Amino acid sequence: MRLAVGLGDLLRGSIASATATTFTVNFPDGFRETLTGTGLTYNFLGIPRGGTITTYRESLNGVTTFEITGLNYSITD
Repeated sequence: MRLAVGLGDLLRGSIASATATTFTVNFPDGFRETLTGTGLTYNFLGIPRGGTITTYRESLNGVTTFEITGLNYSITD
């Protein structure tokens, strides 16, 4: 397991998806980290700048290795 400590750590990978409900980052070692929430917004670089995170999920080669649900974490600029 390799839990990203902050959004800055997530940006060390390649952004795979950035929508109003999902932000997914792929890493070269096979890990994928997904933030799910509501009202997610991004700056011109694709970095999350607003919204609320409700789920944090980490997977390795398609298998979930870690998941936190029931979050209410607000992203602020």
